[in-house]
Amino acid sequence: MSAFYCSDETFSAVAFLIRERPAPLHHPLPTDADALVRTLARMNAEAILQRYGDDNFADADAVTYIDPPEAVKRNRPALFKSLGCYTYQCAEGNVPDTALFKALDQFETLLKPLYGPDNPATAAAYEAAPWVSTSGAMSHDPVT
Repeated sequence: MSAFYCSDETFSAVAFLIRERPAPLHHPLPTDADALVRTLARMNAEAILQRYGDDNFADADAVTYIDPPEAVKRNRPALFKSLGCYTYQCAEGNVPDTALFKALDQFETLLKPLYGPDNPATAAAYEAAPWVSTSGAMSHDPVT
C-alpha cells in the first residue's frame, strides 16, 4: 500500500461529516472543528510516518477547519468518498489498530449503504466525486 497526506479540504470534509453524525460514531472526538481536523491530520501523519519514516512533510497541528461550500455539504456521497480516501491513507503500520481508526472504519461501514457506490440513488454522485479533495475540488454539485 501507499499513503499520502490528505489536504485540509479532505480533513474538513471528513470533520463535517463526523460532526453531522448521519450514523453513530463510537469514539470521543473534539467538538471544536479545528481540534477535530488536527486530530484527523495527526492520525494521517502517523500513518505516513509508519509507512515511510518521514515526519517532515506537514505540520498536523497547523491544520485548520475549512467550512465546506453548501453544495459540498449537501453532497453526502462526495463527503463519504472523502472519508474513504482518508481512512485508506491512514491504513498503515499500527494505525488501523487504534481506537480512532476502528471507530472511523465502523462509521464508514455504516454510511456505505446510504452514500456509497452500491446505492442506486447515490452511485453516480459517488463516482463523480474526486478520490481526494484538493484546493478547489470541493465544488461538486449536490445530490438531490
